[in-house]
Amino acid sequence: MYFVKYQPLKRKLKERTLTDREAVVYLLVYSVLLMMSAGIPLETLETMDECNDCGLMAWDYVAIALVNAAIAFAGIYYIYVANGGNSGFDLIQKYFVLGWVVGIRCLIVFLPFWVATLVVSAEVFGNEWEDRTQYRINYFLIFLAYVVYFQRLGRHIRDTRNTAIESVR
Repeated sequence: MYFVKYQPLKRKLKERTLTDREAVVYLLVYSVLLMMSAGIPLETLETMDECNDCGLMAWDYVAIALVNAAIAFAGIYYIYVANGGNSGFDLIQKYFVLGWVVGIRCLIVFLPFWVATLVVSAEVFGNEWEDRTQYRINYFLIFLAYVVYFQRLGRHIRDTRNTAIESVR
């Protein structure tokens, strides 16, 4: 994996010698870092000194970031295997193209649950940040959506692998 030098990487891309095994590392690191950053909202970092129990709140966000990273790591590994592992092809292309459609479908399915949970929890718990039970329910739904996303994406990627293998025979 190249961190600073991009000429050897550009050469491999131009010559089409970059394998999925090499490319999946970039996808994995990118996805894990992106998912970890999604778990820590900026307003929490800005107002840490003003919060009464910031230790627990900060640790909640660290735990969320770690769970997001674990889901991303396991999900990328799952779709890598579903693509055929070392013998697979076009993983990054399949990830973004099929991932877009799977992501939209997951959003259509999970958005009503998120909205309903926010509305019901606001009525039951109120709108106070101190009671984080309502947010834990939403985080659980988000984690579930990520798991469903990777499971469905892996399924569709597996279908493209089987089609390609059968068409060669």
